[in-house]
Amino acid sequence: MTVPARDIVQVEPHSIEAEQALLGAVLMNNEAFWRVAEMLRPEHFFEPIHGRIYELAGTLIRAAKLASPITVAQFLPADLDVGGLNRARYLARLAAEAVTVAGVVDYAAVVHDLAMRRQIICVARDALAAAYKSPVDQTPRLLLEEIERSLYEIEDAGRRSGARDLITADEAIVSALDGAAKAYQADGRITGVTWGVKDMDVLTTGLHPGELTILAGRPSMGKSAVAVAVAQAAARWKGPGDELPGGVLVISPEMTGQALGGRMLSADTRRAGGLVPYSSLRSGRFDAADFDRLTETARATEGTPILIEETPDITLIGAFAAARRAALRFKRAGRRLSLVVVDYMQLLRPDPGFRGSRYDHVSEVSCGMKRLARTENVAVLALSQLSRQVEQREDKRPMLSDLRESGSIEQDADAVVFAYRDEYYVQRREPKANTEEHYRWQAEMAACHCRLDLIIAKQRHGPVGTITAHYEAATNTVRDLSDMEQPPERSRGLFDKGVE
Repeated sequence: MTVPARDIVQVEPHSIEAEQALLGAVLMNNEAFWRVAEMLRPEHFFEPIHGRIYELAGTLIRAAKLASPITVAQFLPADLDVGGLNRARYLARLAAEAVTVAGVVDYAAVVHDLAMRRQIICVARDALAAAYKSPVDQTPRLLLEEIERSLYEIEDAGRRSGARDLITADEAIVSALDGAAKAYQADGRITGVTWGVKDMDVLTTGLHPGELTILAGRPSMGKSAVAVAVAQAAARWKGPGDELPGGVLVISPEMTGQALGGRMLSADTRRAGGLVPYSSLRSGRFDAADFDRLTETARATEGTPILIEETPDITLIGAFAAARRAALRFKRAGRRLSLVVVDYMQLLRPDPGFRGSRYDHVSEVSCGMKRLARTENVAVLALSQLSRQVEQREDKRPMLSDLRESGSIEQDADAVVFAYRDEYYVQRREPKANTEEHYRWQAEMAACHCRLDLIIAKQRHGPVGTITAHYEAATNTVRDLSDMEQPPERSRGLFDKGVE
């Protein structure tokens, strides 16, 4: 009689032999434990008694005591029976089947990988049950987020528990020398992803893979304009050895894809011989010539390797998933994901099941952004708001202590850059017209008009300092002051208000 496939009970993947050989090695030579301690936990063993033996051995070894069949046996139940063997005989059998210390890592990898497979099976079972039983009013996206979170936790735990050898000073020095050689071969060009502003590239050598850069500022300081400018410049930038410009992912819980597209389109109209302000795109107040510029610009920028994740309530896990999807999509097109822009980080929701204060949430997101940069080997530019205490000071220029809601932002970041526009504050101090004070105010406005300070307050691998860029408020463009040619004609007021 043939048993229907659905009635066959499948045993979860495991290897009793690998577990026995590994435990025998630990009991025979305690040095083997330190080779696998970072990779394996007791719950990775399929056979519960094996997990208990591993846990007992580890406790003894960490306490600088001998873990042997005799010492471990004292902590196991006296009536233990494993396949007809009592505790002493079973531990002696494990010792007899031990592998060498050199081979213990390979056996640990087998045990660990099989444990991960069992975890994946468990997640799949839970997802199947949840899909059948979820309430009608629960959106599938919530279920997908929970599945993504569970799978990422398995992957992240596996990545962190992978066996890693200690790096020697010689290896570290050779790696540094290799990096220096690549920088030398760049012949003065930046070695990271361009900011799109030459002076920033000189001071920082670009945005580097594996590093988190925080771009912070108060509202209306131009943070989003800088972020869009960096994204557009990076999508046109070919680093050393790249055949095509790298791809860019913009995670925007704050703005829709249409709004971001409008900003990019407005900023690029300069290439078509004239400026069409972003406000005109939204209001429709433009003429036929402007529309022709917009159409020409859209055609010229077609195929720009920028992807946008516009989910308004995206979680940290969702951000990781978006980065993975973007990396895969760019890889199919022969590109690499070079930059992730997050606008802005405080808007990322806590992951399902997160319990903690707002401070804890922001700390978790900050740490997650750093982890995203490291695990995906991509440059991350995360925007952050500053606390209101800036407005209470006479000097409005931001400081590291102004970073909002969490000190871990400064700690996690490889670089912290503040966006600051003195014009924003000067403009709001306008005195009565036709007075001496008003004439002085006009001179002060002229001096700071279209000036955006990018203040590098922290840079782990370089100097701090301030560069001043040209900020075109109407089109939200950021350019080098040294690059200022005669701007295209536009019939707008002298002091246009920026759009944050």
